[in-house]
Amino acid sequence: MSANLNTISKILKEQYLPVLKNGISKEPSPFLEMIKKVPLTGGKITAIAPYGINGGFGFGSDGEATPQAVSRAYKRLEVEPVNMYVDIRISDKTVKLANDGGALINALDDEVAGSYEAAKWNVGRALFGDGSGVLCTCTSQSIYDQNTDQTAVVVENSAALVEGLVVDVYSYASSSSTEGILLNENKAKRIKEVDRNQNMVVFEGQVNALQNSEELNNYGFIVVQGSYNKEITGLKAIFDENITTLYGLEKKGNSFLKPQVVNAEGAITDQIIYNAVKKSYDYKNTKIDLVMMGNAAFEAYQKYMRENNVLVCDKATFTGGASGYKVMVGNRVVTVVNEKLVPDKEAWCVDTSAFAFVHLDFDFCDYGSSGIFQLVPGTSYYRALLASYGNLICKNPGGCVKITNCVE
Repeated sequence: MSANLNTISKILKEQYLPVLKNGISKEPSPFLEMIKKVPLTGGKITAIAPYGINGGFGFGSDGEATPQAVSRAYKRLEVEPVNMYVDIRISDKTVKLANDGGALINALDDEVAGSYEAAKWNVGRALFGDGSGVLCTCTSQSIYDQNTDQTAVVVENSAALVEGLVVDVYSYASSSSTEGILLNENKAKRIKEVDRNQNMVVFEGQVNALQNSEELNNYGFIVVQGSYNKEITGLKAIFDENITTLYGLEKKGNSFLKPQVVNAEGAITDQIIYNAVKKSYDYKNTKIDLVMMGNAAFEAYQKYMRENNVLVCDKATFTGGASGYKVMVGNRVVTVVNEKLVPDKEAWCVDTSAFAFVHLDFDFCDYGSSGIFQLVPGTSYYRALLASYGNLICKNPGGCVKITNCVE
């Protein structure tokens, strides 16, 4: 059996790991594919953000004093690396019965593919979050069906939910509370079904009754298991006005942290995108090259393109299967894509060269004499754990642009 485990370990390291490392850095989203990937080398992730221009210029006359030298202003941005894990399990039965490399690969394919899809989904989703890990809020009481042993809850948006995901369901201690609490009964609940038309999620088993918060006007929120306030500091931390701090600095009093905002007033057009790109270039020295539109905004823009014969320079295709358009915006070519994790009627515009995903590649945790596998106590499964550490950082967050009200 140990010989089989050693063979499985070798197959995972030599055949699966290189593919997974490459895919995780590209496939989750067009945004991740386009930005820089930088190796993590220390306990903090930092960026030096210049803002404004050098102040030491001035006009003058012969014989008069020349301008005083005033250096350019800089701010240090800092974010902690977060822990990312992928759990791969294989049964003792598979280990004992698979006696050759081909059989082992067949046995591993489904398990590794499922774990990879989970990693890809969660990394891609977290890039658009704010670090809290909140996937959505609950807008109804939980309804438990004893006959089917499942619980239904209505949520405000189901875009970040997927079947099979294991989550924690937070609620509130009382109607006057605003701080979420997690009861033991609501930990590690597996999502059985997501009804996206009604924004309803169905969990396996019972979710304890949820308490409405009158101030927040919701019954709680859903987080990936164990991940509350432990996720990547994603794009929402930049674009959401309700997020008051970013990279260790208060947004108030640091206007260079705040993205520009353009109101589309109900209609997303080339002129609106041009205004966003130009505003960012003129005042923030940013060259926007990617516009990510929520579902309704992208649908409206596609309709506008058809009706107005907008010039498409080329189709944009990405490793993960997403596609979009490369369009002329003034004298620049900008890639426009649909991104379901951007709010429905908004578009987020970024200069991808200002971002970096600083991380260590996923690699297996080594348990010493037992290698990369450990028998899970009380089960007949062996567990291999993939781990990565890192975070997203932007050296010029104020150069981003949010376009609001893209649809009536």
